[in-house]
Amino acid sequence: MELPTLHGLDVDRVLDTARAPVLLVVTRSGCGACRGVKAAFAALALAPTDPLATLLAYEVDATDAPALVEELGIFHLPALWLHVAGEPVVEVPAATTPARLEAALRAALAEALAG
Repeated sequence: MELPTLHGLDVDRVLDTARAPVLLVVTRSGCGACRGVKAAFAALALAPTDPLATLLAYEVDATDAPALVEELGIFHLPALWLHVAGEPVVEVPAATTPARLEAALRAALAEALAG
């Protein structure tokens, strides 16, 4: 699963205009756990018809988006937040294996869409 980078000023624009759920993966350079989560994303292979394939996922550097870090109350990195209609609805547990990450994303997406 591709994880393009969003810069601080682009985050609000993407959240406000997205027609699908958006997952923000907040990381920081030099963070070992962040590298593990990014590797798990890179290893995820989803079929185009998989509901997770509609998820728009982006990496955001915490140092580039301090307002987002404050708004979400992020204390520990990496932090994964699922947004629906521009609003944060579910914090997703960070997982460093593709299988665990996929399970966490499926559970979070189901919770977000049910609420």
